[in-house]
Amino acid sequence: MKKLISIAVLCGLFSVNAFAAQDNTYQHEAGLDYAANSEDFGDGFWNLGYRYYVTPVAQDKVPYALSGFLAQSSNLGVHYATDSGDANDYRVDGEYVMDSKWFIGASYSRLDTDFVDNNNYGLSLGYYFNDTSAVYANYSRSDTSWDAGFGYGGDVTRDQYSAGIKSFLPLQTTSGVLLEANIAHVAGSGGSQSTNGLNLSADWYVTQSWSVGANYSRDDNDFDSSEIRTAYFLRLTDQISARAMVTKMIDPSGDGVGITLGLNGRF
Repeated sequence: MKKLISIAVLCGLFSVNAFAAQDNTYQHEAGLDYAANSEDFGDGFWNLGYRYYVTPVAQDKVPYALSGFLAQSSNLGVHYATDSGDANDYRVDGEYVMDSKWFIGASYSRLDTDFVDNNNYGLSLGYYFNDTSAVYANYSRSDTSWDAGFGYGGDVTRDQYSAGIKSFLPLQTTSGVLLEANIAHVAGSGGSQSTNGLNLSADWYVTQSWSVGANYSRDDNDFDSSEIRTAYFLRLTDQISARAMVTKMIDPSGDGVGITLGLNGRF
């Protein structure tokens, strides 16, 4: 019942007409989201996050959802997610941007459930080669222990190496297009298979608030996936905004759509 009341409150906020909110700069950003499939909306995930930017972030002339990336500012963030069952996910990450526009990053995350414990460590190196674009290389190690009972369990370690490019292309009649492409190699132990993968993503920002996009992924095990999505960032006050996103898996196809509703605070 408490979960349904909370969802109703979030939905009610989306029905409020936004007034002419001021697009002030910010250094603190906090968010609370609920994400679930429409076929079982009561069995989703709550996500809580906070991020601090060392220098003020401008949001008056760029898509609201991209202002953090386009600021090219050093930052530190924390994140917590939980579901209606036993899963708890914790994450801390940071990025340091040098005057030369080279940047380094690090992350740590932990997932705990009744059957699985996972620790993930990540490092990144990249370069902002213009005001709206970056190239990057990442390394991460994932250590997983699982126990299904009756002596059935094990340990798996995976190392992932990836490289990519991310670029926002401003347009005259609409806000612009965000393009991203990356390749990855995953090597594992404990019987896991090594794979190479490709991921392509594009989002068209029709306005500062509204975007439509698609994602395509493929690996050398002949696994393909594709998704379409649309998102909206609704300004409610100078500091508070509402967010919504709807996603649909095209391949492999599935029932329902993914729905994310949330609140965002910037100050």
